[in-house]
Formats: sequence, C-alpha cells, structure tokens
Amino acid sequence: MDVPELTPEEIQARVLHRDGLMLVIDKPAGLPVHRGPKGGANLESSFDALRFGLPRPPVLAHRLDKDTSGCLVLGRHRKATASLGLLFKHGEIDKTYWAVVEGGPTDEEGIIELPLGRKNAERGWWQKPDPDGQIAITKWKVLGRGEPHLHLHSREIVIPISKNREAVRVTAPAPEHMRERLMACGWRGQ
Repeated sequence: MDVPELTPEEIQARVLHRDGLMLVIDKPAGLPVHRGPKGGANLESSFDALRFGLPRPPVLAHRLDKDTSGCLVLGRHRKATASLGLLFKHGEIDKTYWAVVEGGPTDEEGIIELPLGRKNAERGWWQKPDPDGQIAITKWKVLGRGEPHLHLHSREIVIPISKNREAVRVTAPAPEHMRERLMACGWRGQ
C-alpha cells in the first residue's frame, strides 16, 4: 500500500499535538519517513508545512517503518530535538503499539526482555538482538484473535519533555485500514 506525498493541508490535519518544543503527527501507513535511494514519495518532504511560524521545519526525533502508522514525534528546533533524542535513547518515552498479525502466540500475555543493538552503523535505527545492546522490554497482551495479516500502529506515546510539567500523552486514532480487523478482535472503536 503506497501512499502519495501529503499536501500541506493534509499533513497539517495530521497534527495530534503541537507545543513550542515538538509536534506529534499521525503518520499514514505506506509512506516512508525518508526519501529512499530511488527517490519517491516520503513524509519528510511535507515538513516545511509544519513550521507554524518558526524559521525551520521540524525534524524527526525517531522513526517509524514505512508500513507503520500512528504517533511520530518531531522536534521543532535543535535543542528540543536533542532532548527528545536523549529521552528516546535512554528509554524514557513510553510507546504503545497495536499490532494485528497472522497467527499468534499461544500465551495471552507476556514480557520480552531482549537487548537490542545496531544492525548497521550507517543506518543506526536498524536494530537486532545483541547481548551487549541497549535494554529493551516489551510487555504484550492479546486483546483478541481472528484471521488478519500484519498491521502495526503506533497508538500512543508518552513524552516526559519537561521536569516542570506533566508528561505529554498523545494517542493516534486507529487507521481506517485496521478498523475492521481490530473490531474482529474486540476493539469497540474508542
């Protein structure tokens, strides 16, 4: 499912949270965040429409894969982007993902504790299991069972951006292409 680049109006309509430090946007599935080696549509090309009065467009504070939808955090200036990068690096940002998969685990819930390291030095966001890597803990729970194929959605992100105020909590709506399968698994459309 390839998605064309977003118009300024379309990307502005996807802003879920905006403050002086960051934006959280609802990334559509099927659109890569970066231009690939062969070019093509990408999300970053639309960031100029997200300046909202600042001299420079925002930049990515983290990444989501092409086919993942949902909460994507952007820093609005260098200092904010550096702070967000450290929060992500040190695991201080809580992320909730919804996944609809084909097949499934036999257990109803569990915890995966598996250190992750870089798979490739030039593409640092590619991760692989690595005993010397950064600690990664994933708590998972089966919410329903059905017959669907893989869909991954970054449902919620909680960012403790400032010590002086409550963490920013942002929830992305379930994407249209996942709604029917989520309902088959017991989701009630909230």
